[in-house]
Amino acid sequence: MKRTEIKEFSNANLKSITEKEKLKRLYQYLYYTKLSDSDAIMTGDIYQLSADKYGIIISPECDMNALVKKDKVVELLCFEKDDFDSKFFQTFQISKTDDEKIKRAYNQDNPRGHLLPVLPITFETNESVTAFIDFRFSMEHFQGKYLEDNIANRTVKINSPYIQQLRQRYLAYVGRVGVPTIPESLRNFNLT
Repeated sequence: MKRTEIKEFSNANLKSITEKEKLKRLYQYLYYTKLSDSDAIMTGDIYQLSADKYGIIISPECDMNALVKKDKVVELLCFEKDDFDSKFFQTFQISKTDDEKIKRAYNQDNPRGHLLPVLPITFETNESVTAFIDFRFSMEHFQGKYLEDNIANRTVKINSPYIQQLRQRYLAYVGRVGVPTIPESLRNFNLT
C-alpha cells in the first residue's frame, strides 16, 4: 500500500478520535476490507455463523467459484468471539502480565494457533476483537449453497498478505509429520 493512500485515509477518517482509536482503525484498514453482498465469495471472507461464532474461508481462491456454484464443500477456520479472552492464555499457558510471551504470540510464533488483531465484528458499532484460532479444533466444512444463502452474514475479509499467512500457517500445522521419539537405547548408543 502506498504511503499517500495511508495518509489520505488517515486524514479523511481519523481527525476527531483518540490516538488509540486511530491506531485501531488504521490497522483494521490494513488487515481487513468491508464487503458488500454483491462481492464474490472468496478466500479470506469472514462469516458470522451464529451469535458468537465466526468462520474464515481458507479454500483456495481458484476453486471458490466452482465450489459455491456446484454446492461443494468449502473449508472454514472457525473461532468464537471470546476465544482470545477465554482460551488463548490457557491454551498457550501465558500469563496476562507476561509481555514477552504475548509479544511472541502476536508475532505468530506458536505453530498451533493464530491471532487476528482488531478484527471488526461490526462496522456499525465499531466493535472489534482479537480473534484466536486454535488450529487443532478450528476446521469446519460448509456447503457452497449455505455460504451463498447467508451472504448477508459476511461483512469483512482478511486482506493480503494476512490471509496467505493464515493459510500457510494452518497448512504447515496440519501437514506436519509425526515422528516417534528416538528410543533411549539409540540415544545411549550415540552417547557412548
